[in-house]
Amino acid sequence: MPTPMLMEFWEGEGALLWNALFEIYTESLADGIAGGVQTLPTNVQALVDWDWLNEHALELAKVYKYELIKGITDTTRQQTQHAISDWITSGEPLPHLERALESIYGSARASRIAVTETTRIYADGNMAAWESSGVVGSRRWMTAQDDLVCPICSALDGEERGMDEPFGEGFLNAPVHVNCRCWLQPVVDEESVGRKLDEILGGH
Repeated sequence: MPTPMLMEFWEGEGALLWNALFEIYTESLADGIAGGVQTLPTNVQALVDWDWLNEHALELAKVYKYELIKGITDTTRQQTQHAISDWITSGEPLPHLERALESIYGSARASRIAVTETTRIYADGNMAAWESSGVVGSRRWMTAQDDLVCPICSALDGEERGMDEPFGEGFLNAPVHVNCRCWLQPVVDEESVGRKLDEILGGH
């Protein structure tokens, strides 16, 4: 079990990572919300509840910071601990450990994390926009339909699920793996559109 000093160190690392990602996060979420609105039919876009979206965006940020960033730093911490343990066992000089740590914190890994996480944040923004409209009944899984699509995603192509219904192995949204290129399309419930328009116009 990590000592209080080690826990404090990794909490500090998580805070530094969040500070580095915060601007990217807010931009990606805003782009995702705007993109989600644009994917809705023109006559439905006006039904988006921007007040709800602003409040929900704050909640998404809290969840992302606590869960997703924590997941990344936990993985990094475990990899680092393994590298240090292997280095101590090997008896190799310090440069050997430095090279091992470079493989964990290298630019390629950082790039994969950045691409995957910005895609995830954008997708969360899409979902928030669709939920706020109150008329999106389900989502359809879409792939690039090329040779690079993995077997997991290929099997989901064109599949439709309710807003809270998971796809495949229990994931609600894309991406499902590093460098996943899939996205979701909103499926509007026309009956919900009619009911919401009636509410706005004062009908019953």
